[in-house]
Amino acid sequence: MAFNYSYWERQTFVKNVDYLIIGGGLVGINTAISLKVMAPDSEVMVVESHAIPIGASTRNAGFACFGSVTELLDDIEQRSVDETMSLLKDRYTGLQFLRERVGDQSLSYQPVGGYEVFDHDVDVKKLYGDQIQYLNKIINDHINLKKTFEMVKSPVQFKSLNKWAIYNQYEGCLHPGQMMQHLYQMAYKLGVKIMTGTKIVEFKEVSEGLEVRFANHTLYTRKLAICTNGFTNDLEDIPNLQPARNQIYVTQEIPWLVLRSCFHYDRGYVYFRNVDNRILIGGGRNIDKDTETTSSFNTTDKIKNYLSHFLLEKIGISSEIRIDYAWSGIMGVGTSKTPILEKRGENIIFAVRLGGMGIALGARLGDQAAKLMLSNTIP
Repeated sequence: MAFNYSYWERQTFVKNVDYLIIGGGLVGINTAISLKVMAPDSEVMVVESHAIPIGASTRNAGFACFGSVTELLDDIEQRSVDETMSLLKDRYTGLQFLRERVGDQSLSYQPVGGYEVFDHDVDVKKLYGDQIQYLNKIINDHINLKKTFEMVKSPVQFKSLNKWAIYNQYEGCLHPGQMMQHLYQMAYKLGVKIMTGTKIVEFKEVSEGLEVRFANHTLYTRKLAICTNGFTNDLEDIPNLQPARNQIYVTQEIPWLVLRSCFHYDRGYVYFRNVDNRILIGGGRNIDKDTETTSSFNTTDKIKNYLSHFLLEKIGISSEIRIDYAWSGIMGVGTSKTPILEKRGENIIFAVRLGGMGIALGARLGDQAAKLMLSNTIP
């Protein structure tokens, strides 16, 4: 059956716009907000294929982190000091941008710090004592953060994790749902048009911009931003970008729970924290990377069993504590951890590949995408 929009709908909801953003997650909504702040008279629209932005923006663990010691050392070994420090700076400044834009209260931000924990048989002091001093020096030289990492006794005595941990005073946690809800409210107040549950079919360049076709209508825009992260290859083939699934589990409420910080393990591949007196634990995709290289929102027994075993044997949570919530989020990753921000021709912008650090990078990447879209129109 043919579907026709009304005259009124065509004058409001589905009319042509100056700037169209595909993807209503953290990057896309911040692109729209920055466009309206910098060009308030422009028509800006965000199109999100789902009812809510479920890629990763509301499906992550809520860690406001920017890199553990073992992750950074691994990055330096595989890449270089300069590349690793450049990305670390982007992550840290991105977190500050997000906090300033949204506000700590609206984020439910908690400056609880982050602890990297290790197996009980790891000689943490011997292996990482000098490395901490080395990292603190180069971080201070590149970013002007003093004493980022510190060897401390773990604030919690876990069943089989080392009593020594590495503390990062600059990290915290937040509420991803409240973050996105507040950003959407900001966008609406600025006059951004948002269409949810709408999938793009194709887009092509025409004489004065782009023609964008949806299932039931076509509209025209001067410029288009693709902010779909791990789902981008469904629209356009981007080299060195692929989806990666991260699974997250939340236990039932544990009244006696004493966790009060964010915890990382195994180069950040496993992470856990207290959420409303429940343990949130996630990650583990490194034990089954082939299966987890997917855009499917399923959860799997292999990862669930691995994380459940971690709860039982590493943290020391009773096997009688049940899992109440389970979900997955889809990231965009590649061999490089640096986000992709680039133009295709004069009118198409890609802002994708957050590398699992969307909270740290997403808001500022959206702001940078907006500036790139406006670069030929605003002096």
